[in-house]
Amino acid sequence: MHKILLTFLTCLFPIIGISQDRIPHSYIENPTVISVNKMAPRAAFFPFEDELKALNNTYETSANYQSLNGKWKFKLLENDTEVPVGFYLSTFDHTDWSLINVPANWEVEGFGTPIYTNDYYPFADTRERTKGYTEMSAPKPPFVPIKNNPVGLYFKEFDLNATHKYQDVILHIGAIKSAAFVYVNGKEVGYTQGSKVPSEFNISSYLKEGKNTVSFKVYRWSDASYLECQDFWRLSGIERDIFLITQHKVSIEDFGAITTLKNEYKDGSLALDITLNNSSNKTEKVSVNYQLFEGKVLDLIKKPVIEQLKELDIKGGASVHIKKQHIVKNAAIWSAEKPSLYTLLITVKKDNKIIQSTSERIGFRSAEIKDGLFLVNGKPIIVKGVNLHEHNAYTGHVVDEELMKKDIKLMKQLNINAIRTSHYPQPRKFYELCTEFGMYVVDEANIESHGMGYSLQKGKAISNNPSFEKAIVDRTRRMYERDKNYPCIVTWSLGNESGNGYNFYQSYNYLKSVTTIPVQYERAGLEWNTDIYCPMYAGHDWMEKYAKEYKDRPLIQCEYEHFMGNSGGGFEEYTALFDKYENLQGGYIWDWVDQGLHTTDKDGNAFLAYGADFGPKNVPSDGSFLANGIVDSDRNLKPSSLTVKKGYQNVKFKATDLSKGEFEMKNWYDFTSMDKFTVKAIVKAEGKIVHSFDAMHFTTAPHQTEKIRLPVKNLPKGKEYFIHFSVITNEADSFKPKGYTVASEQFTLPSEILYTSITPSTALILTETENVVLLSNKNVRFLFSKDAKTITSYRYKGIEYIHDNSGLTPSFWRALTCNDMGAYTWVKAKDWKVATQEFTIKEVKVSAKTESVYNVLVTYNLPAVNTTFAVQYTLFGDGVLQVNAKLNGMEKADKMPELLRVGMRMMLPKAFNNMIYFGRGPEENYSDRNWATDVDLYSKNTENVTIPFIRPQEMGNHTDIRWVAMKNKKGQGLLAVSNGTSLLNTNAMNYTDEALDAGKGGYNYPKNLRHDQRHPYQIKKVDFVQWHLDMIQEGVGGVNTWGARAMPKYMLDPSKEYEYAFTLIPFKKATTAQLFKMSKLKYSIDKKI
Repeated sequence: MHKILLTFLTCLFPIIGISQDRIPHSYIENPTVISVNKMAPRAAFFPFEDELKALNNTYETSANYQSLNGKWKFKLLENDTEVPVGFYLSTFDHTDWSLINVPANWEVEGFGTPIYTNDYYPFADTRERTKGYTEMSAPKPPFVPIKNNPVGLYFKEFDLNATHKYQDVILHIGAIKSAAFVYVNGKEVGYTQGSKVPSEFNISSYLKEGKNTVSFKVYRWSDASYLECQDFWRLSGIERDIFLITQHKVSIEDFGAITTLKNEYKDGSLALDITLNNSSNKTEKVSVNYQLFEGKVLDLIKKPVIEQLKELDIKGGASVHIKKQHIVKNAAIWSAEKPSLYTLLITVKKDNKIIQSTSERIGFRSAEIKDGLFLVNGKPIIVKGVNLHEHNAYTGHVVDEELMKKDIKLMKQLNINAIRTSHYPQPRKFYELCTEFGMYVVDEANIESHGMGYSLQKGKAISNNPSFEKAIVDRTRRMYERDKNYPCIVTWSLGNESGNGYNFYQSYNYLKSVTTIPVQYERAGLEWNTDIYCPMYAGHDWMEKYAKEYKDRPLIQCEYEHFMGNSGGGFEEYTALFDKYENLQGGYIWDWVDQGLHTTDKDGNAFLAYGADFGPKNVPSDGSFLANGIVDSDRNLKPSSLTVKKGYQNVKFKATDLSKGEFEMKNWYDFTSMDKFTVKAIVKAEGKIVHSFDAMHFTTAPHQTEKIRLPVKNLPKGKEYFIHFSVITNEADSFKPKGYTVASEQFTLPSEILYTSITPSTALILTETENVVLLSNKNVRFLFSKDAKTITSYRYKGIEYIHDNSGLTPSFWRALTCNDMGAYTWVKAKDWKVATQEFTIKEVKVSAKTESVYNVLVTYNLPAVNTTFAVQYTLFGDGVLQVNAKLNGMEKADKMPELLRVGMRMMLPKAFNNMIYFGRGPEENYSDRNWATDVDLYSKNTENVTIPFIRPQEMGNHTDIRWVAMKNKKGQGLLAVSNGTSLLNTNAMNYTDEALDAGKGGYNYPKNLRHDQRHPYQIKKVDFVQWHLDMIQEGVGGVNTWGARAMPKYMLDPSKEYEYAFTLIPFKKATTAQLFKMSKLKYSIDKKI
């Protein structure tokens, strides 16, 4: 077989341009050879030996199943010239080979280097920093490196189960990357590529009784790699389960159970197409019985909804089809909200004995484009989706059922209803779980050639390269054939970021010939070969423009809201657009999970690795650009996770008249009425519930609105009141307990806060020299140093509140977020960083208002930005310090440095690590990402604050702060109270901005700079508390991480004047109630000197 194919390929070389000196690579450098001897694609099902096992549908319980998972002998070689002759023979000496787990990626197992790149081909990365690593100067499909193309050799011995005798045996390889030769008992069986759908080989004729061997030769790079340029770890090996299937010579070769809805979406339609094959050389007489049961069936007691028996005579070597259309009246309908299912059981008998039985959970649902809208079961839904990569922080691309369930559970709890399988089909079990538990799926073909760009010129985009047409259509076909029976799939996707052209026209036409549900492709844009306009990272303005001007297709973003690092800004505005415009039907957030890999450094310190943490310094890498998850690598929620839950919640509230307690509640569920939930409302003041309303029960239909009126008048004056709505589940389900909050909202009620005026009478003594201003009495010490350019001592009753002379100083910078770095903010805003570090004192003026009240006006020059920052300290004799700060705007110009923050920070002694605050929390939040947090009373200890991102950056901020107190264990502390109309931003932690900052690096590294390849464990805590008391901080953004900034309303204008004030009140000991009381003190000046 090898020689025959080699001769054929040699003849083919002139056609596809492969030179004769590359013959050793003939299989892996010829895109028209995508397999040899591989079986045709088919649906995912298993041939059980009896009906009860078939209904249970657990492969491992069947005698027809033999797992080949486990320990294999393994050898990794630099390239195929090192492959020893006969390595696949049982007589070959494998004693010096290692053992490797299967399934596993060999790089994760310690063989070779894990490489992460976004859109570059690692074997042909042309960037300066990879010089000396890559063998190829540029990607040149279908060629791959000759020298630097690792080959993994696998070898395993196994005893053949007795049941395999006289039957057909199929070798099922769940996934193998990127190309592989298959050997059984020393003979070459075939060749495969296409790494994310199963490869199956009929190996019956290769087997023998007793001991057998199976072996693989796996190439890291092949022409298939040009179609697998996805934004994830570039890993290799056997990634999914590998097992043997035994089946009778007469068996179900394939079946389609395609469902939709008829008669105004009330009746279920089942198109059944069963193919039986007789691999023997004689005619066989069999019967086929298929039954459809409602619900999950584990026995045969229940009466079937449909049952049909068919007698067949099948000639040797022939196949027959059974095709039948069935209607189920008033069917139970499947949706992500109500995943109602039926069980299809197909049984083949010979001589009245079962020779094969299989089952499938199917659901009746429809998915279509109608009148320019995407409809599921006749209803225009909002896709509240997320992109999902196949990732496990310990095993790379090997994901088990337990982790899949965990993902779906978390998604359900965050109100996510849809998944895009970016950018390849997931394992079989994933679709079964989405079908069972209810999750809409966009199933995407394993095609991405981002590294080739999108140009249709010759030698550019693979989308228009004729030699790749067969591979592209085959990948699409194999995806469809395996997954065609899963009702969770409501859209097919042609692939990702591969340009558009002839090859994708063909794959689109193929899918439209076999399916009625929509087909999408992002790179098609508004061309004809996509049923859904599915752009990625479209901004808010463009989406609104589309909604108004384009009506033929819905807009559903295939990727949006890039959750890299401290991100998630602007999500509120996206979801508002989905609610406002019917043809803006949601999107898929990028993405679900950070792709960190657990490892250790040379000293044994454990950490989560990202790109360039492995291998030599010049290894191709895009750094931490793989960490874009709503959840972290271990599936822990991140600070921004609840923003998704809030934005995707299906019950929303609106205040129509707060003074009268009038509200509207809208049920945004598509198929669920409000009788599944209880609505609760409470009124809180100063962190305590002051009134609880009776639980409310509604039967509000989907997409309908309910008016709510609650008595909120006559609340006692003197406090700020908030009304809080929560929607909780009445019953538990697979993912949410009874009483789980699926939606919530908070409103500030009209109220009048009463303040108490204080006139301090304790005199202060002024001592002023050329360098210092000292104000003091027996209880108070305030020392401003002109040399230090700040307050170096602030003491009350013997308690010092300033660490190491580091009092309040101007702050206009933040530790750069990933979005900041992607937009080159380290260049655009660098002048403000300099201004934060290199300010000078212009003048210090001291004036007495009374004997007990002094003003110290400090004006700072900010040479880097050519403006000034003025701070007036007003010290009262009882130790209270009012701070009024003003940043004067820069002179307006076309180009001004980007301003990230307006505020001040100081360093507190380490003991003051207990933070109590009244503002938004408990999760950190920012101006464009705070709507999922409520104003309430919260506390935390700075010692417990950890870095929540895989790469250190700005973190820990809280907005809308009324007051914040820092206390020590004795209860002594310092209270900061917002003055005026501007509420505070605050942040307290045992890290400094400087330590968290990325310096001048970016995720795509400037030339020759390996920048800050840093991780949280490397950032050491300091022995003091950094405390920010800011007026405002720029939003974190979220549209993308390669240039977009926060929405304009969340940006700062450096030409504008910013002024704010706060009061610092020292205390010896104070309860929470006393802190609230202190926050309402207003200091006045009774008598001027």
